[in-house]
Amino acid sequence: MIVGAGAVGFAKGRALLERGHRVRFVDASSARCDELTSQGYSCAGSVTLSGGSSLIFVCVPTPASVAGYDFAQLRQSLEWIGRQLSTSDARNVVVVCSTMAPMTTATIVIPTLEEYSGGREGHQFDVALVPEFIRGPHALEDSRAPWMTVIAARDEAVRSRLVALLEPYGGEMRITDELITAELIKVTHNAYNAAKISFFNEMFRLAAATNVDGHFVAEVVSRSAEGSVNTGYGIRGGSPFGGACLPKDLEGLIAFARAVGVEVPVLKATHEINESFGTEKPAPPASHHDETNPSI
Repeated sequence: MIVGAGAVGFAKGRALLERGHRVRFVDASSARCDELTSQGYSCAGSVTLSGGSSLIFVCVPTPASVAGYDFAQLRQSLEWIGRQLSTSDARNVVVVCSTMAPMTTATIVIPTLEEYSGGREGHQFDVALVPEFIRGPHALEDSRAPWMTVIAARDEAVRSRLVALLEPYGGEMRITDELITAELIKVTHNAYNAAKISFFNEMFRLAAATNVDGHFVAEVVSRSAEGSVNTGYGIRGGSPFGGACLPKDLEGLIAFARAVGVEVPVLKATHEINESFGTEKPAPPASHHDETNPSI
């Protein structure tokens, strides 16, 4: 079952259908359900469960602003699902694909399901997270052939069930028993992409101020910088960068930008963050629960 038949939910459901799985879409919009039904898909306006154990993928929008996330649609969907869980004798699995802030599963998802179902997570039902990394214009292609799949669930049997379902699609797979880890991975994923775009936008401003082809600079740097070509570069965390080049040239570029009248807040923030880590103790190694490679 796919709850939320928008771009993400439809792509997920379509990819499952193409591999022979039974899929029913659920969407609060009657117009959307009518559209899908007219195309031959199964769609309903509310959640209903069959006799067996179902995988219920929650793919509803979670809009956000600087004030935080709006979980109104997520809460409504969880209430629907919880009521149905209360009528089911099977141990169903609620798989949240929607983007959420860290701790949302613990503070909203599980409490809401428990309140409306009268059951307990890990006993009457299970919760798992499978965050989506699809690109909007290529949602279906990315669902058919993901480059990365993250699965988070406390119960080992649930993790194994989701691996068996999703592994045939290919791509790298990372598995954890910590739900908050999957939440943080998804928002970090998007924030990293956003930071990279803002960094190069800042460099385009600097290039324009000096009559340089910023596109050419970006194209070369995307291939010359170790941070671009080495996936392990700079991701350890907990200590500042140093050496002969990085601090010196960062400070020199900030000074140059100031001289030509270009604001570079990304570069300044980079310097400030590095200086702050210089006064902190290195963070201890992270605790990982990656069953595909426990040594990571």
